[in-house]
Amino acid sequence: MYRGNVLARRVRFAFALVALSTCGACSKQGRVPVTAMKPRPMRISLPNRVALSYVDQGDENGRPVLVLLPGLTDSWRSYERVLPHLPASNRVIAVSLRGHGDSDRPETGYRTKDFAMDVVELLAMLRIPRAVVVGHSSASLVAQRLAIDNPGRTAGIVLEGSFTTLRGRKEVVEVVASTIAPLQDPVTPEFVRKFATGTISRPVPQSFMDAMVQESLKVPARVWKEAFAGLLLDDHTSELGAIAAPSLLIWGDQDALIGREQQDALASAIPESRLVVYAGVGIPPTGRTPLASQPTSSRSWIRSRNTTGRDLLPEITAFGSAGRSGPFPVPCSPTAP
Repeated sequence: MYRGNVLARRVRFAFALVALSTCGACSKQGRVPVTAMKPRPMRISLPNRVALSYVDQGDENGRPVLVLLPGLTDSWRSYERVLPHLPASNRVIAVSLRGHGDSDRPETGYRTKDFAMDVVELLAMLRIPRAVVVGHSSASLVAQRLAIDNPGRTAGIVLEGSFTTLRGRKEVVEVVASTIAPLQDPVTPEFVRKFATGTISRPVPQSFMDAMVQESLKVPARVWKEAFAGLLLDDHTSELGAIAAPSLLIWGDQDALIGREQQDALASAIPESRLVVYAGVGIPPTGRTPLASQPTSSRSWIRSRNTTGRDLLPEITAFGSAGRSGPFPVPCSPTAP
């Protein structure tokens, strides 16, 4: 399916590493050792005068570079439990998008295209010509946009718990209207914790959940509202055929909001794509209009661990991340169509 040149082989290898590294069971079996690397916290001012917070890990000359993008309200710390499983030979950059974490919070500019342009400028500032871009949930649309508009910058994309569009999805529109649109500052810890815990189907360490709640509390109400409102408008469906980069789609079969039909639509539309399905992972169904049903939190994948201690973190890196969903030498017995 992929070109047989050196770059394509390197991208496939990076995808495989990500797939393996995001599975705790595999690492326990000794296939992917946990590294003692310390991510390097960084902050950089872009030409558009927005400063982004990120961490930089691994060999600065490692190729391909993996860029990890968290979903709405999450920061780079969503990937904190994944980073130790990634090989030191790869350079990995986990980003807090504008308005999130310790990045700047400009008054406007929270559409997918704005996030994508920030990533392009970040790569240019870091002198990274190409990267494998991993986007979780809402950030998967950022990865799509980047691959469509900047094919020369995109060595590959990983779409974790992704979708074509949420436009016209009545149940999502209702949740945003009833729970996000009324938000005022300060956003309360009770609201954020309910939002966070509602998006996981399996328990995670309390310390990690507490840290993620604190990160989401950094996001002002206006960013919650503008970003969610913009997400309901974005639709790249007609442009997906322009994505030339190898694309890995990762999805969990317990996702009650983003269904299998969305994955099939993406796989059909993106030329060089492959879908990997992980069983027992996803945003759980509830009998209410759930904050739990938001497709916008990377927590539900990144934090999820099953009772055997297996990390379900597919969303986490390039071709082969394994979390919410997830190809390649596949860890932890996902089911591939």
